[in-house]
Amino acid sequence: MDVASRLQNIELNEELIDADIENIQGVTDDEDMVVTMCYIAECFTFGREPNLENIDLEYQRKHVVDVFLSLLSFS
Repeated sequence: MDVASRLQNIELNEELIDADIENIQGVTDDEDMVVTMCYIAECFTFGREPNLENIDLEYQRKHVVDVFLSLLSFS
């Protein structure tokens, strides 16, 4: 988050990413909250405004898994 903050000239912190997630339509459990926080963090990292009214949780869930798997090395 520190690198993304410097690149985007914003203070990227937990409060910004956790912005009232409980009130987002479709976010019903802890897993949805984690997926939504990852989506928000990624948006801010790449300078995009999060579109929380139209978030596709299923797509974002698969995207999070893909990102984590890409970090692993299977040799």
